[in-house]
Parts: sequence; structure tokens; C-alpha cells
Amino acid sequence: MFTGSTEVATLLQRNIASRLDPQGRPTPLIAETGGMNAMIVDSSALTEQVVIDVLASAFDSAGQRCSALRVLCLQEEVADHTLTMLRGAMSECRMGNPGRLTTDIGPVIDAEAKENIERHIQAMRAKGRTVYQAVRENSEDAREWRHGTFVPPTLIELDSFDELKKEVFGPVLHVVRYNRNELDKLVEQINASGYGLTLGVHTRIDETIAQVTGSAKVGNLYVNRNMVGAVVGVQPFGGEGLSGTGPKAGGPLYLYRLLSSRPQDAVGVTFARQDAERPLDAQLKTLLEKPLQALQQWAAGRPELQALCQQYSEQAQSGTQRLLPGPTGERNTLTLMPRERVLCVADNEQGCADPSWRLCWRWVVKYCGRTAPCSAIWRRNCRGRSASAFALPKRSSCLARPSTRLSTTAIPTSCASCASRWRRATGRLSPCRASPAAKPICCWSGCISSVR
Repeated sequence: MFTGSTEVATLLQRNIASRLDPQGRPTPLIAETGGMNAMIVDSSALTEQVVIDVLASAFDSAGQRCSALRVLCLQEEVADHTLTMLRGAMSECRMGNPGRLTTDIGPVIDAEAKENIERHIQAMRAKGRTVYQAVRENSEDAREWRHGTFVPPTLIELDSFDELKKEVFGPVLHVVRYNRNELDKLVEQINASGYGLTLGVHTRIDETIAQVTGSAKVGNLYVNRNMVGAVVGVQPFGGEGLSGTGPKAGGPLYLYRLLSSRPQDAVGVTFARQDAERPLDAQLKTLLEKPLQALQQWAAGRPELQALCQQYSEQAQSGTQRLLPGPTGERNTLTLMPRERVLCVADNEQGCADPSWRLCWRWVVKYCGRTAPCSAIWRRNCRGRSASAFALPKRSSCLARPSTRLSTTAIPTSCASCASRWRRATGRLSPCRASPAAKPICCWSGCISSVR
């Protein structure tokens, strides 16, 4: 388990990639990293509530939370009014010794962190960006400021979301104005950052909530509340993309990821216990299982493959949504989404007969099918590639495309078993470098690597 920067998480993944257990399985890494966390506010939102939630999300713990708000996106029509109220609230914040209950904002972790934050603020000033800083003046606090690593709460207005290239880990809030007709474009920019930890939405329009939550690629979505302080069992926490990998902390799958072995039905039993207490929404799961059902029919007469399909169908949780316990006035749900990218690699026709290979194909069908085709890598002279890929049922085969070409920069993989198959399939060493545009990819071995 690791909590920290994306760069360090990438380094850890590379270092443990070659460590296999006696069964030849790679060491799993559960990483919770940073995020370019945004809050989208439209003209229907209650400004007073927005300001309260922004203060807590951006400046609590001096902004030193991975879930902290980094970019406030305000609809143009309400931006000036909201910022006026927000600046006034910032000027009432007390910065000083966190040991006092009256303190709102404490110091950042060390002098280096303070220097990095101040360097970023100066760079924004040099670019002509509007920078606002204010705290409540207090003589006692002022003496502490001179000897501590304090950074006053800071507001920086940007021209666009794309202008911010990396997370600033401290009490610095960036502001972007957007046109309501370009809300989809704004969400695309947030997704394009590669990070996907938290996202907030403030609106009183149900259609806007559905529009944002349906297209945003983040681990945790908060509607009409602050974005920090996730509670174990109530708001399982964890991101996607560059914001982390592995099951959510405080969620039903976290403990099982830490075990070297577990009963085969353990996950199913855990969910069944929860489902007995609260209703399960499986509408999406039913839709996603249609290609799998076609694959099961195709597998008739192949006992081993049919058994694997049946086992997977019983255990798969992708597409399910569960209502979680929580305080009165909140509705908390956990939705398990399909993986969007799966790498399938086989040397020859014999490789296609391996259960792991067939399991990987089923992941293509179930997890990738709803979004985009998946490439399977083959040798140029492999006779089995057409036999395996295009012998799949039509509903399934249309979701995968065999390929003899794949750029080494397109699939950086750090999993030892994946690297071995990569070398056999392509004759090249697998690259092990992360990209700012990296996305998580699940390999048949169960590890997490990266793919553009």
C-alpha cells in the first residue's frame, strides 16, 4: 500500500515488477496518488453553500489532502458574485498554530513544500494571472508566521483548465470560468489531465448532475457537498488513471487485495451479505453481460472454457451499484465500472488454449466491449491469431482486433509476466516508462500497468 505522488508510485511499481511469489504472481501495488481535483459550479447552485464547501475542500489541512480541491470551475454568469463572497470568507480565515481550535489553516509540511508552492504562485503572477491572498490579521498569529512554514490561502484565476499542468499540494485554489454550453468540453479537459481522483458538482438541476457524473472519469464524485473527509464504509475512496490503482480504501474489496490467497467465493459472499441488507441495482451489469452470454453459448461443448465462463459470470461485479450506509440527508452509492483497456498477448495457437488467455479474452468482452476495441498482439506468422480472434461469436469478436503491430511507446508495461510475453510476441524489450497520459490497464496476471 502506498499514498503519495504519482512519480513515486510509478517508481515503486517498476521496482516490484520483477518480484514474483512462489506461484509466479506479481506483487500487487495499491497506490493512492494525487489529483487535479475540480469542482463544477453552475448558476443554479446556492452560493453560500458553495463557498462553505470550497473553503473546506481547498484549505482544510492547508490543502494537503490528496482529495483537496485544486480547480474551481464557475459558470460565467455567477463567477464574479461567487468569487466576491469567497474572497470575503478567505479574509476571515485564521492561519496559525493548528493546536488551537480557533485556527482554520495550519502550516504546510516543510520548508521545501512552502518554497515550491510560493514558486508556483510567483510564476502565475509573472504570467499575468490574478492572484488573491488574504487571512485574518492577528498579532499572535503573525509572530508564528515568521517562524513556521505557512502559506496564506491563495486564489489564482486561470484562462482555462489546461493551463494547470500538475497538482499544487497546498492551500492554493485555481479558478476557471466556463460557458454553460461548453460544459461537456470542460469535463473532457478534466478527463484529459489523466488524473481521476475526486470531482465535485454543485447544481440544483438533475440533468446537469447526470451529465457530469455520466462522463467524468474519476474515482469519487461528490454532489452538493465538500470533497474531503471520505468515511470508511460510507464513501470508499480511491481514484483511477494517474490518481492510483487497486480497490478503494474503505470499500468491500480492499482487504481481499492484501491477501496472498482467499476462498474462491469470498468476494461473492461479501457482496451477497451486503445485498441482503440493501437493494442492488444491476441494470448496467445486465447490459454488460450480453456479450458474455454470447461467449458462453459459443463455449458449449468446450467443458473447461464453459466452466470458466460460468465461474466468471457468477463472480463478476462489474456494472453493479450498491447503496451504502450514511448519515441522514446523504445518498452514498458504490458503482463498480468495467475496465476500459485490456492487453492480450499470445505467442501461438497453443497459447490460445491456455486458460489465462481465454480468461483475458473474456475480460475483453466484458470490460472493454462497451467502450472500444482491444488489440491482441500476435507474431506476424502466428497461424492461431485468426483462428482464435475471429472464431469468437460475432457479438464478442467485434470487440477485439488482432494486431501484429503495436508501438513500444503505446503500451508501457511494468508487469514481469507481461514483459516476458511481450518479448516473445514482439521480439522487443517492453518499455517501462510512464506517460503523463497513462491510463490503468489490467493484465491477465492481475497486475496494474499503464497504457496510453
